[in-house]
Amino acid sequence: GDGTVGAAAHVLCGSDVTLGVLPTGTSNVWAQELGLPRIAFGPRGALVQAAMLQAHGDIMPMDLGRCGGRCFMLWAGLGLDAHIVQAVGHRIGLSKHFGRLDYILKGMWAARHWKAHPMVVHCENETISGDMVSVIASNIRLFAGGLVTLDPGARADDGELGLWCFEGRTFSDSLGHFLRMLQGRHADHPQARRVSGRRFVIQGTESIPSQVDGEVDGKSMCFEIEVLPGALKVFVP
Repeated sequence: GDGTVGAAAHVLCGSDVTLGVLPTGTSNVWAQELGLPRIAFGPRGALVQAAMLQAHGDIMPMDLGRCGGRCFMLWAGLGLDAHIVQAVGHRIGLSKHFGRLDYILKGMWAARHWKAHPMVVHCENETISGDMVSVIASNIRLFAGGLVTLDPGARADDGELGLWCFEGRTFSDSLGHFLRMLQGRHADHPQARRVSGRRFVIQGTESIPSQVDGEVDGKSMCFEIEVLPGALKVFVP
């Protein structure tokens, strides 16, 4: 799963060890990003196929992000998405079997009373401030279990991160952002801002929950997010 991939990437950052993935988690977004077969719905032998595609592919350096002291492979999120990760928690049994649908339903239930946080986002060339539902730093294109393409132009080897600031105050604002993501229309909305860069500092007026690669990462009033270019070697089909 992506949490395990992110944990391995954190440990392997800067080493000569190459990371491969056997996608047996719920969403496997990194595997989707690589174009590997989905194990749950693939043919028999799909796991072996995924391993062979990587073993006979290339080894390439990929960027990692770092939020505070924690490296991430996919994303770091502040605000609502971190609140949802914490509320949904680790799923087992039928909950895990229903995968992304279960996550979405539980996520919407957890979001119903979420209130935005005033944040100031310091970028390399500008400052963005306002009531933010969520701020997401992305190293890849996909998000939300692979259901949406958050950042169509993102590359994990370009030496930059994309930072998305979703403004709003209410549940309807949050729901609107998610529905526009599903339709691929979020980038044009006036309450959604995207900037790219190598380093960002996000400040709040109170403690804000955070997540990295879909795992809870605590709370803080100030976050520093930066890119580590070419910090991890990965198998690429």
